[in-house]
Amino acid sequence: VKSGLMIIDQKRAHERILFEQYLRSLAMNFPVAQRTLFPETIELDQADYIVLREIMDDLHAIGFDIRDFGSNSVVIAGYPAESKFENPKELLEVFLEKFKSTDTDIKTSVREKIARSLAVAGSVNYGETLSHKMMQDLVDALFACESPGYSPSGKPIVVIMGIDEVEKKFK
Repeated sequence: VKSGLMIIDQKRAHERILFEQYLRSLAMNFPVAQRTLFPETIELDQADYIVLREIMDDLHAIGFDIRDFGSNSVVIAGYPAESKFENPKELLEVFLEKFKSTDTDIKTSVREKIARSLAVAGSVNYGETLSHKMMQDLVDALFACESPGYSPSGKPIVVIMGIDEVEKKFK
């Protein structure tokens, strides 16, 4: 950029993009789901099963097609299309872990917590190599977001190192 070097945290950027997509899906109640060829039955521990049952309607609104199978088991027939996971069981397990460990305050709704947890679970990993096109698409999508400067957890996504700072590094 004109004022210096812009550094973007790719994981946080992707989290922000997914978070806002999931919030829109929830608000419009128009999920974009990816159907599985063969529905998968997953057995959960009691605590995860209870959590999942409490948020099942919201998960349907975001793109999951999950059905209660009884005895701490669920059947997954679809999941959000934006997910990087090809294995619905892995996605559900990572999502539940993030959901249970996501700190929230009184102002945070369950739907926002779901969107945040799913965005964190489904975003690119640190150190993952992206193609030039993927990087450009990520930057374009980030700056189309309502809040491109901060991740859903409030951490900065973009840092600009001034020209003076850059020049000092090379002297």
